[in-house]
Amino acid sequence: MATCRSHARSPPMLTLAVVVVVVIIVWADFCNAEEAGQRVSLKSDLHGPPPASQWDALWHFTVNLITYASLLVPAFFVIRWLQNSPHLTHGPSIFSKAVRSCVLGLDSLMPTLEEGGSAASGIAGGGDSNVNARMLKIQQLEESIPRSVRLAICVLGLQVSYVTWGILQERIMTKTYGGENTSEEGQAERFTNSQFLVLVNRILAFAVACTAVVVIPHPAHATPLYKYSFCSISNILSSWCQYEALKFVTFPTQVVFKSCKVIPVMVMGKFVSHRTYAWYEYGIAALISVGVSIFLLADGSHSSKAGASTTVAGVIILCGYLTFDSFTSNWQKALFDQYKVSPLQMMMGVNLFSCLFTLASLIQQAQLLPSLAFLQRHPEAMYNITLLSVFSAVGQLFIYYTVRTFGPLPFTIIMTTRQLISIITSCILYGHVISVLGVAGAALAFIAVFTQAYLKSRGGAGGGSGAKKKPLSATVQANPSSPSKSLS
Repeated sequence: MATCRSHARSPPMLTLAVVVVVVIIVWADFCNAEEAGQRVSLKSDLHGPPPASQWDALWHFTVNLITYASLLVPAFFVIRWLQNSPHLTHGPSIFSKAVRSCVLGLDSLMPTLEEGGSAASGIAGGGDSNVNARMLKIQQLEESIPRSVRLAICVLGLQVSYVTWGILQERIMTKTYGGENTSEEGQAERFTNSQFLVLVNRILAFAVACTAVVVIPHPAHATPLYKYSFCSISNILSSWCQYEALKFVTFPTQVVFKSCKVIPVMVMGKFVSHRTYAWYEYGIAALISVGVSIFLLADGSHSSKAGASTTVAGVIILCGYLTFDSFTSNWQKALFDQYKVSPLQMMMGVNLFSCLFTLASLIQQAQLLPSLAFLQRHPEAMYNITLLSVFSAVGQLFIYYTVRTFGPLPFTIIMTTRQLISIITSCILYGHVISVLGVAGAALAFIAVFTQAYLKSRGGAGGGSGAKKKPLSATVQANPSSPSKSLS
């Protein structure tokens, strides 16, 4: 009965935790308002011309929502029409098969036993002996390498990929290109189009996923393609919020704030998927919110020393990131459970729609050509963005393999260490100042994240480092569509 009462009180507790974080940050921003002139002046000295008003970002966010709605609403009616048009979806032509795979999935293609289908055939592709043989060969080759060597490779790959990714992310969104202090000619400019950055990331990730799916054997794909579009939109928006927030908060602030993602994930899981959580998970969520609040409050009091501040708009954008990210993970888990889709297939499907949506949005808003022109004027920016996308895509592959092979506990330890290294590196390279109180708040948040993973592994929820090895195509319960997920 005590457990039931705990679950009944959990939504207000989680909501209160979120409200406390936001209120503390708004209060800190208000208390530091008189230093705004000093902050802007110093930011101009350190980073070049300051960005536009913080509220412009919220306006651009609204425009992005309207743009995606203009794509999704017509697509919804088209899909419903196709689903109710059997003459278009059940014909023998290639067109009909393509339409079926988009709106109905592989289930509609499988013959029943009465029609001559076999019991071995199904969405998992269990009857394909060639696929099984290839999977067995790859697994044998993998197991010929000592486990400790594979773990060392994963640690090195994750650290290099995501520490470099974080450095490049901050370089692109907070520094200027061109001007007197660089080898490039022309006036100093700041790259401001976060959506174009998302597009380039998704193109590289889609290419990597396609290559991996071709090289590594996978079961037959059963998911209706259109179902990837929902988590694709939320993934695009979460990535946009992640990049855009760097215009208004420091990179260390962003990293620590992202550790709060467990709170909206639990809220979304409670109301969307009707899940229940253990008592310690609510306690950990509260500890994380306290740690993040302490860090952000300390960051606000020292922002004028580092030339960057935690603004109200920055906090709103980061809250948007947490919300969209939590929806993405919950929706993808539902697809994993229903269709047994592999992580690489998920990565390919989500990034396919992400490429289409971001490209269409950039064209609608007339931002594609200006972004390309910026890269033409500043080749260094093109080099940085390409590297960012490469490390992002490669890092996702390390995420899949690490979680599948070693379990979530070692993965959490690796990525928590990576976050700490990223914060230290950012402070060294870009001159951020973190007070002792801020360090204590960050440590509390990271310790809570680690404790959550450890307790889950002890309780059997995560299958710790000693978990039984799954086949190559097994489902990995980690968000496979963006490096910002899975504690990135």
